[in-house]
Amino acid sequence: MIRTGIWCWAAVLVAGALALGCKRQPPASSTAAPPDVAGLGTNAEAPPVVVGDNTDPGVVLKDLSLQLRVYVMRSKKAPASFEEFLRDARVEAPPPPEGKKYAISQGAVILVTR
Repeated sequence: MIRTGIWCWAAVLVAGALALGCKRQPPASSTAAPPDVAGLGTNAEAPPVVVGDNTDPGVVLKDLSLQLRVYVMRSKKAPASFEEFLRDARVEAPPPPEGKKYAISQGAVILVTR
C-alpha cells in the first residue's frame, strides 16, 4: 500500500512538472537594428575618439594607453605603429610635446625623442 502511494505521488509530480515546464514562448520579434557586436562598428560608423588636450603628458599617455587597450581587445590584434593605431582605432591625439613623438611599447603609449 505504501509503495502504491509513492508511485502515485511520483507520477503526479512528473506529470505536473511536464505540464508546467514545457510551455515554450515564441521568440520576440523586433524591428530594431541588431546590436553592435563588440563595438566594431557593424551598425554605423562611430565618431572618432578625441583624447583631451591636457597640459599633463602623463594624463594624455594614460588616456591613449587606455584607448590602445580597448582597440586591441576589439580588433584582437596589436597595431604595428602608433600611426596605425590612430588610423584604425579612429583616435585623435593631441600633438606631443616639442621634440617628442608618441610610440607604442609593451602595450602602452609612451613619448620618445624624435
